[in-house]
Amino acid sequence: MRPADACVVLVVGGSSSHASEVQTMLSQIRSYGVSVELCAHSTEALARLSSGGVAAVLAFDDYVGASVQRGILEQDILAPLVVIQELSSDDPVAERLRQREAGAAECLAFTELSPAVLRVALLGSIETHRGITQMQGADVSSVLDPDTGLFTTLAMRRRLAAAIDRSEAESDYRYATLYIDTAAIHPSDLLSATDVAALRTRVGLRLAHIANDFVAAPVGETGYVVLFRGFPEGEDLGAADSVRRELQRPYDHDDDQLYLDLGFGLARGRGRDANAQAAIDRARCEVVVPRVPRLHTHSASERRPPATDVVASELAQALQREEFSVTYQPIVDIQSQRPYGFEALIRWRHPDGEERPAADFINAANDSELIVPIGYWCVEAAMRQMADWHSEFEHLPDLCISMNLSAPQVLDPLFVERVRSMLMTTGLKASAVRFEIEAGTIADHNKEARALVEGLSAAGSKVWVEDYGLSDCTVDDLRGFPLDGFKIDRRFVSRIDGTEMTSGRIRHIMTAASALGLRTLGEGIENQLQANVLRWLGCQLGQGYLYERPLSVAEVYAYLAEA
Repeated sequence: MRPADACVVLVVGGSSSHASEVQTMLSQIRSYGVSVELCAHSTEALARLSSGGVAAVLAFDDYVGASVQRGILEQDILAPLVVIQELSSDDPVAERLRQREAGAAECLAFTELSPAVLRVALLGSIETHRGITQMQGADVSSVLDPDTGLFTTLAMRRRLAAAIDRSEAESDYRYATLYIDTAAIHPSDLLSATDVAALRTRVGLRLAHIANDFVAAPVGETGYVVLFRGFPEGEDLGAADSVRRELQRPYDHDDDQLYLDLGFGLARGRGRDANAQAAIDRARCEVVVPRVPRLHTHSASERRPPATDVVASELAQALQREEFSVTYQPIVDIQSQRPYGFEALIRWRHPDGEERPAADFINAANDSELIVPIGYWCVEAAMRQMADWHSEFEHLPDLCISMNLSAPQVLDPLFVERVRSMLMTTGLKASAVRFEIEAGTIADHNKEARALVEGLSAAGSKVWVEDYGLSDCTVDDLRGFPLDGFKIDRRFVSRIDGTEMTSGRIRHIMTAASALGLRTLGEGIENQLQANVLRWLGCQLGQGYLYERPLSVAEVYAYLAEA
């Protein structure tokens, strides 16, 4: 705002002496051309605000301020609110933070009023508000999103920033952010681009309909963020589960009911978040998005958007030309750091000369159904290699090889028989082979997963569950499965910083593992603190760059020679 700009400020409520005093102070800020208008109560103020041209509002006491703020939100009025009230000497900081969290730009005490204080609080709020609005454009010029009725991104960030501040001031105050990703909904043979846009908006509309004890806003083109505030530490966030369940109910579309694959990421608040964006980013990093984007319907079998013909053709040729290879990341005993085994990680030696990790092509392999033959190739290659290492390193007879299974592999009725055949062909003992299945796959395909796990167990191989705690899979879903262990996801391990808050989810997984009589492995261990905490919590095995990166076959020989 330029100094010469006119600045209309409403002063609402308060005694005549207080209003007069504030008016006198504001008149002294001459360089900004402040023009003051007095309103006796919130109703009069809101009527004036609706006519436009007001830069900011000064409201006396909590009640008047709350009334004005509700009206500002309901009418989509762009004007920061500064509340002036008596502040308790017991906890004035907390009272200020509560006002900010409720939507006020600032909260001042009667006893601290002066022209200088008003100048900083009022004009600073106006300039910041206008500056952000100008940078973001017209889409954030109101408090409410016009498409869904949710808060705008800007309004959400302000409330989230206030929650962060309050958590720093109050040791028992907690907040959490839930990030909802709709990116898996995209045009396909079933949905047009218009359909997709409408469905994403309907996710927001449903979110707005259930918003009672939380606030929510759209973020970017495909996301929504939900802010939960004021719950006790360690409490299961049932409200977040309720949001998930509600948004995952079917959506009506062309006389059918669609089940949308939505990603959800929950990050509990901690005061050291630098700002609102940092808190949102943490939640986004926790998002679990289906590896195979799908759209479910009642009336049709599961349909998957096909991979492009080019990618599918390249993958088929890569299989024929044997362009795939396997690297091996060591798994160690956390206590002794001696080798326990390796995880087999597939790589693609692309004709362009680059070696591409699985993350670059595994989704396309799933979409084109090539994941099954590619998976067989990887399993057999890893088995042959492990058989060679058993022969070479007789002092390590219990080394095992671990491999991930995707949903299509779990659903393959021939998988167990093929594994039995490979064990006979390679000469590798079955107990040296460990398969990892995602908890979400078990929850989605419980009957098929049980048959697979029971078949592999009968053959003598072991099965571990990965990504437990990142889906709706529960201990009850796993009871009766002949499992051997849980793999603790790297997203939980990376958050370990020595505090109780960052190890809470891992404790939950350890408790579930104990209830089922399973071992545990922590993946993505990058520092000694993470290893120490996992060992202290009872985790037996570890994997990550603290111990070793993924190795080539030649590097594994050198690694095992020193073991």
